Amino acid sequence: MTKRLRERTLEPNLTEEELRTFSQNASEVEREQLVRYQRAYDLSRSKQDALWWMRCAVWTSDQDTGQVRRFPYKKPHVAEVVDRLTSPYWTSVLIDKSRQMFITWTVASWALWDCMFHPVRLGGICKRTQGESEEIIWEKMKFIYDRIPGYLRPVEAKFKRQPPTIEFKNGSKVIGMSQDSDGLAGVTWSWFWFDEFARLWQARFAYTTVKPGLGRNGKMIGVWTPRGKNFPYQLAYKPEDL
Repeated sequence: MTKRLRERTLEPNLTEEELRTFSQNASEVEREQLVRYQRAYDLSRSKQDALWWMRCAVWTSDQDTGQVRRFPYKKPHVAEVVDRLTSPYWTSVLIDKSRQMFITWTVASWALWDCMFHPVRLGGICKRTQGESEEIIWEKMKFIYDRIPGYLRPVEAKFKRQPPTIEFKNGSKVIGMSQDSDGLAGVTWSWFWFDEFARLWQARFAYTTVKPGLGRNGKMIGVWTPRGKNFPYQLAYKPEDL
């Protein structure tokens, strides 16, 4: 492999045009070697770096136009959210947001990454109704999963609607449920995600039911659009008053 080709092996996501321009003097065998090395590097780094995996593997869909786009990994707030989700020191990640910040897409992408690259994870997703949880799994997570390049998808997954579930071949599992589901209690969770937390009229009940199952190391994730000084607001900003 030429010196210039070796230098480019640390660059992700080369397009065919970039590859042709760069390797004008390279043989077909050398170009194939570069692609294989790049894919191996991307997979190896993705095992430890969730944001790198999202950069290489994740596509999103615009809610208003339906346009399919690359995951916005360059946005500073996205990188910060991913850092907190992957860090073992952040066992509670609470995010009040506005629309079009890609927070739901970010958490959904991280949840897939966590379950695919770590065996025997158990994650929960809670919204007002089971049907709304099903939307997260099928309209966000399955959308992402179906577009992941094969070399960046270390395990296969099966999506089910009733109840909304993702089962991975490495033993990991994601379950979608409503805020008053009997399944909230008595389960040891690796992580639990309350989406649109402020819209749950039983937010306090759902949180206090799930919290013991997270133990010391489980991660509690809450995402919501602000709706006054309700339970999620108190949990994030005035926990001493609870």
